[in-house]
Amino acid sequence: HSTSAIILISITNSIFTSYYLNVSIKKQAYEILLLALQHKIAAIENDLLAIKESISNETKSTAGDKYETARAMLHIEQENVMKQLANAQNQKHELTAVDTSQVASVVRHGSLVTTNYGIFFIATAMGKIVVDENSIVTLSKISPLGKVLMGKKENDIVLFDSRRYEIKKVE
Repeated sequence: HSTSAIILISITNSIFTSYYLNVSIKKQAYEILLLALQHKIAAIENDLLAIKESISNETKSTAGDKYETARAMLHIEQENVMKQLANAQNQKHELTAVDTSQVASVVRHGSLVTTNYGIFFIATAMGKIVVDENSIVTLSKISPLGKVLMGKKENDIVLFDSRRYEIKKVE
């Protein structure tokens, strides 16, 4: 037995917002992050292709030092973009390890945690997203706040950055 679901995602000012029909907030948050990472990876891959083209199109001019400097700068830029790509791919790998259908009584990788300071999705660090008008902060399990929340359960209190977080719900 399956239910049909529609997820509409809009991107405004780099904030991903979804509107749903029969889909959990956690599943929507996951889908938003997956889409955002796919977009990010595609954009970085396009940048990498452009740099590779620039390197191959760089023609040796009469000023040899100028040519060498330009090529060296392009290679440095290529290395930086390759690092960005590796980071984005690692984030996607971290996200795809999440099983949105599982609910645990303690905070773990993939948990949606509601606190007195807002809602946190422990998956991969991608900033703030909006799901069904709920603002959700996405965190990595190895981020400072992510580490503090891991292993906690409903009604637990954690102290972080001079704030007292009351865990109201773990999904």
